[in-house]
Amino acid sequence: MLPLPRNPELEGSIAAQIAMLDVVDFIKERGGDPEKIRESQRRRHAPVEDVDTVITLWGEHQKVNRAYGTATRMVCSDAVRIL
Repeated sequence: MLPLPRNPELEGSIAAQIAMLDVVDFIKERGGDPEKIRESQRRRHAPVEDVDTVITLWGEHQKVNRAYGTATRMVCSDAVRIL
């Protein structure tokens, strides 16, 4: 992930302290490096457990997303049969 460009107008503001992470950066199977993020958390004295929480929530999201996709396909196939 590339560093964010510095904006002199934002220096010292809360916006200057916020950096966005892509959830894919947390997921090893998607090419991410969760250990790198954990190390970043340690250096910033931030909760390392947050990394595991994000990974767990992403896994739950994937399960729900697959179930939704399956249900949608079933409804659509039933609708086609009715027509």
